[in-house]
Amino acid sequence: MNKKIFFYFMIYLFFTFSCFSALSMGENGNSKDEEITIKSSEPINVSKDVKQSEPEKVTQKVKEVKKITTPEIKKEKKWEKVKYAKIQAQKKDTDDIQKLLDKIKEAQKERIAIKADLTITTTYIDVNNKQEVKGDMLIKKPDKFLVHYKEPAEQILVSDGKNLWIYTPDLKQVIKQNIKDANLNTHFYIEFETSIDYFSKNSKNILNETEEQHIIKMVPLKNKSIDFDEIISKINKKTLIPESMSMKFENTLIEVKFTNIKIFNEKDISGMDEFTDKNFEFKKPDDVEEIEASSLLKAE
Repeated sequence: MNKKIFFYFMIYLFFTFSCFSALSMGENGNSKDEEITIKSSEPINVSKDVKQSEPEKVTQKVKEVKKITTPEIKKEKKWEKVKYAKIQAQKKDTDDIQKLLDKIKEAQKERIAIKADLTITTTYIDVNNKQEVKGDMLIKKPDKFLVHYKEPAEQILVSDGKNLWIYTPDLKQVIKQNIKDANLNTHFYIEFETSIDYFSKNSKNILNETEEQHIIKMVPLKNKSIDFDEIISKINKKTLIPESMSMKFENTLIEVKFTNIKIFNEKDISGMDEFTDKNFEFKKPDDVEEIEASSLLKAE
């Protein structure tokens, strides 16, 4: 994954966070499968043996057949019960997750803006190596965001809903891209409750919990439209705000954690300079080179 794709991957991750029969029995007490097996096990030869007054051979033959088939049937029954239990558990998790998402949507319906610190930890599993990025963020509905990475190097990602700028002060360089050309649905990213809902509807889901958090594990389906191996979202029980999102992709695990989270409604942000539309527009310093992302794509 080259650096440019990685940047978009991180944006995607970040904003998607801010952003789940028993066998019937026959009349004689055997299962239907057992009856069929017995009937198919040389019944004609057994009848001839009976006519020849050798009932002990018939009895022994039936015992042998039952001895062979019964363990197999029991094993099949056990497998069917396990399968049924898994289906029921999956259905319960799906229902519980949907109820949880409905609660989150209700709790966040008045939210117009959010402010928080964030830590992004990237773990390269095969080499057991970690990299950590720290910063803070501002998000304003319906389509504006400002992310300021401070450690280990400074970088600013800002969008006014139409354009996206990625500014690296050390390089004195800013990359600009039209949101539509970047295929970034900012509404999807900023509405974290919508994002989790989307992931859960396209995944096999497991719901767990700790004393403080709901934990939703989402494994994309085989015919998945989500190009990740596993997604885990951790949601605060009291505030119903997602506090962590991790995504596993091949041998890379990326986890975004949010702290010092502050939620604002429309009345709260009136008069706050940091949430004015102008704060979500990049003002290019004179000594900074502006590069159109489309030119980079052509170069590749």
